[in-house]
Amino acid sequence: MSYNFQVWDRRCFAESGKPAGFLEGHLEGITFIDSRGDGHYFISNSKDQTTKLWDIRRMSSTTKSYVTGAIAAKLAWHNDAIRDCSWHPYFPVLVSSSWDHVVARWEFPGSPADSPA
Repeated sequence: MSYNFQVWDRRCFAESGKPAGFLEGHLEGITFIDSRGDGHYFISNSKDQTTKLWDIRRMSSTTKSYVTGAIAAKLAWHNDAIRDCSWHPYFPVLVSSSWDHVVARWEFPGSPADSPA
């Protein structure tokens, strides 16, 4: 089973009909994806108890003949599946919640000051 997801660029879709890239890094199913809205970053969370911060500007070719995005940070705090994650609308902050009953606040992009709220 694959836990990768695809990045689509609507500007190029009509020409190629193919995704702009594939992002891989989660070990279990992805439960949520949220874009920062700046065209550079988005976050994903998974049943593998991690939230990943992706920088889609850093696409690079691999020997597997597809494009992957770079993981900018792996935010691992929770002890159970992550239920939700969201960007703060104005500040460089992420918030994630989990079935472990913890809400964690992350300074962008995953600074050492990360702590549960």
